Amino acid sequence: MLTLVRGLQSAEPPYDTDARTSSVEVLLRSLIGECRRLVAAVVVVFCAVVFVNGAPRAEPRAPKRDALLQSPAARSLRVIVTTRPGAASRVEKKLRNRGRRVSSRFALLDAVAARVRVEDLAYLEADPDVIHISTDSRVIGHAVANEAATAAASSFTAALGLAGSPWTGKGVGIAVIDSGASTR
Repeated sequence: MLTLVRGLQSAEPPYDTDARTSSVEVLLRSLIGECRRLVAAVVVVFCAVVFVNGAPRAEPRAPKRDALLQSPAARSLRVIVTTRPGAASRVEKKLRNRGRRVSSRFALLDAVAARVRVEDLAYLEADPDVIHISTDSRVIGHAVANEAATAAASSFTAALGLAGSPWTGKGVGIAVIDSGASTR
């Protein structure tokens, strides 16, 4: 930029000009030359940084299978396959085309439950429509109503300072429902 200013101030312009060339044209030519040098310098610096640090690396992908499916013991497995939004019907069709039984389709979760073979896990993991594959485990309910549970509840209410409280919880039912599906 200094050469540009000096060139404009001096009697001789930095380029060969004839009488028709204006000082604006000389200025523009000089600016274009400076811009080219600047772009070349930026490219050289970028290439040097890439050479020293290596090319940018993609983030490692988290496995699509949950921990229980990393090394399954059984040949046939019940799984829940979570898909990209709107892709559940495509994945369902792909599984049926492979001869697999799809037992449920969860429209609100974009997921399907199916019985698959171990070799299907790699196929599903490679499918871009599939986000996650989890085990479809059976859930069994257990009711606890014994003396040990009552004693535990009494000590808990005492620890909270509610021992003499009129709030007993009598007549209140609590249930935990686990669908086995995750929305992650």
